[in-house]
Amino acid sequence: MRLGDGAANAYLMTAALLAAGLDGIRRELAAPPAAVGYSYEDESQAVLPMSLGEALDALRADAPLIELLGGDLVNVFEVMKRDEIERYTADVPDPSTRDVTAWEVREYFLDL
Repeated sequence: MRLGDGAANAYLMTAALLAAGLDGIRRELAAPPAAVGYSYEDESQAVLPMSLGEALDALRADAPLIELLGGDLVNVFEVMKRDEIERYTADVPDPSTRDVTAWEVREYFLDL
């Protein structure tokens, strides 16, 4: 299991982790070996999505997770997050930046 990001919705993250565990039990999947040390340097493991769009594509492709979380929840979540991507892309000069942008400050901190 990879630790979730601090900005993630704790309820959705917990539901997804429980759903993934239940899927593994149902399909009798073997657990991967434990990560030792700084796991980001372990190139033998699959690379996780590097953007929100890629993560949404991976979610959409995960039929067992969609079934366990509920299709309606996943559909609404995806619509909201794709809208977020559109607004970000329209406002930020370089959407591929890894720096915190003024848009993110306005979107996530100033609207509280």
